[in-house]
Amino acid sequence: MKYLAAYCLAALSGKTEITGEHLKAVLSSVGVEPVQENIDNVIKAMKGKNLHEVITKGLTQVGSLSFGGGSSGPSKEAPKETKKAEAKKEEKVEKKEEEEEEVYGAGDLFGDF
Repeated sequence: MKYLAAYCLAALSGKTEITGEHLKAVLSSVGVEPVQENIDNVIKAMKGKNLHEVITKGLTQVGSLSFGGGSSGPSKEAPKETKKAEAKKEEKVEKKEEEEEEVYGAGDLFGDF
C-alpha cells in the first residue's frame, strides 16, 4: 500500500512518467527502506495508465463494498438470561456511582473560606 501511495504522491507532484527512482525517493524521504520487487510491481501495474482514471474506476467499485454496521432488519428479543445479566450490571453501576457521590460529596473540596 505504501508503494502505491508513493506512486500517487509522485503523480500528484506533476510527474508524468513515474519511475522506480521516483518511488525510492518518496519512500526514503519518510524513512521507508524500499524493496525493489515491490517498486517494480507497482510500476508494472500502473504502466500506461492514468492515475486519475484508475482512481475514478476504483471509486465506482467502492460503492458496492459492504463495511458492515448496517441493520438487516428487526432483531430477535434477547433471551431472559441475558436480560437478567444486564440488569445485574446496571445495579452494580448504580451502586458504584452512589459510592463515588458519597466520597466526593463529603465536604468542601477547597476547605472553608
